[in-house]
Amino acid sequence: MTLDVGLRYEYDGTWSTGNGLLSMFDPSNGDIVVPNGSLAKVSSLMPTAYVPVVTAGSVGLPNSLINGDKGNFAPRFGIAWRPFGGDKTVFRGGYGIFFSSLAAQPSVSGVPFAISVPTYTNTKPAPTIVLPQVFPAAAASGPSTVSLPSAINLNIKTPYSEQ
Repeated sequence: MTLDVGLRYEYDGTWSTGNGLLSMFDPSNGDIVVPNGSLAKVSSLMPTAYVPVVTAGSVGLPNSLINGDKGNFAPRFGIAWRPFGGDKTVFRGGYGIFFSSLAAQPSVSGVPFAISVPTYTNTKPAPTIVLPQVFPAAAASGPSTVSLPSAINLNIKTPYSEQ
C-alpha cells in the first residue's frame, strides 16, 4: 500500500494595469473607486455630483481595488493498493481541493475615465451651412448621469472544487 499526502498553496493575486485605469462601484458608500494617483485621469465630463469618485486609499483598499484571498490551502491525498501482491491489479484513489484561477476583475478603462460625449443635432435646415457646436450650451457641463462600473465583493473568496 502506498499513501501520498501533500499540501499546495495558491495565491492568484489581483488585477492591475500599468496606466491605473481600473474602477469599481462601491455600493456600501455609493462611490466609484479608482487606484491611488488616478483621479487626474478621470474624464472632465464625469458628473461627480451624481456619483463621487474616490481613491482606493481613502476607503482602505489596495490599488488593485480588491483584497486578494490568501487562504487558499489545497490538501492532496492519494492511495494505491495491490491486494494480490502482483503487478496486474491495483486499486487507486485520491482526493484534492483545486482552486479556480479566474480572479475577480474590476472594470478597465471605462467609467469614470471614458465618458460618452453628449450628442447634438444641428437643427438648421439644409442648405444653410452652420458649423456644429461640439459642446452645445445645454450640455456643456457633460451628461447628468452615467453608467456605473461593476460592483465586486471587496473580500471575494477564490472558488474551488473538491475532487
